[in-house]
Amino acid sequence: MWCPSCIFFYDDIMDMREDFTFQHVTEFLVQNRHKLEFRPQPETTVALHYHTGRPQSDAEAQSALTLLRQLPGVTVRDIGADPRFGRHCTPAVRQQMGPDAWDAMCGDWAQRAADAGADTYATLYHGCQRHMCGLEADYPLRVEHYLTLVGRALGIEYEDQYKKHTLMGNPNAVLAETAPCAVASGIPLPEAQAVIARTFPPR
Repeated sequence: MWCPSCIFFYDDIMDMREDFTFQHVTEFLVQNRHKLEFRPQPETTVALHYHTGRPQSDAEAQSALTLLRQLPGVTVRDIGADPRFGRHCTPAVRQQMGPDAWDAMCGDWAQRAADAGADTYATLYHGCQRHMCGLEADYPLRVEHYLTLVGRALGIEYEDQYKKHTLMGNPNAVLAETAPCAVASGIPLPEAQAVIARTFPPR
């Protein structure tokens, strides 16, 4: 499974470990890494943003670190993790902590990554990437999902459009770029504009 909330639901809520086996995609990729042909890449130093405090979370983090260390040209700096982030970055955790305290904590960890010599801050979960990608504007770091790095090493490159739109800091520019897709999908432009304004506010 890809989503940490799904694993949490089946594991902690439904207690289904005895009914069937399941694993996060990081664990699957590590188990099958001998089948992957990684290509040489420009050298980069990566610090991984990961979560801790639960055995499953720790296993996923260690699998992601193992996978990153397999990538040619990648040096990994393990800067640790903060249990206050919870099992993964969510609006609920941010709200519970308070937006200012959350943003300060995220910035502190980005600075730790930079201080450790990293030029890439890799996120483990898609929710984390959404929350962290804007840090790229304020710190000397690329913020990329770890699978972006894995895909690149496999010859797969795909633009992180969510990050691009976040870093634009201009809802009108985002609307102008995405309007054709909204129209083709039958979404009224005022509705699209409202969603964009909430999701990609001015910086």
